[in-house]
Amino acid sequence: NNLLHALRTEYDRLISAGNNQQDALAIIETLLLANTAIAQQFFPGKPGMLEKGVRADIAVFDYVPVTPINTDNYIQHLLLGMSQSRAKMVMTKGKFIYNDYTFLTLDDEIIIEESQKAARRLFNKFEKQ
Repeated sequence: NNLLHALRTEYDRLISAGNNQQDALAIIETLLLANTAIAQQFFPGKPGMLEKGVRADIAVFDYVPVTPINTDNYIQHLLLGMSQSRAKMVMTKGKFIYNDYTFLTLDDEIIIEESQKAARRLFNKFEKQ
């Protein structure tokens, strides 16, 4: 969802800078598609490709569109609809890591405890200055 949020933020910036909607959407689509080419330089296999036999990371969002999604409007759905939705399920390397809004591979209690410790250390560091 952070990737979609970042793209939405860039779209909003482009519109605020005076670009019309179609130009802003074209720029976002170029950024999104270029991401696949960049990923292919650094990761093995065929990242960003949906083909039989290719490893895939899959994210399912809690998003029910009111209009059909097609090749002409998928960018609008990603930016204006899905970017505001929560991820419901994430699978990577064939294993679920997040399902029904819950991380399956992380211990929430340990994360909260360690985060609180780190926050106290940071607070103490700045309190001394």
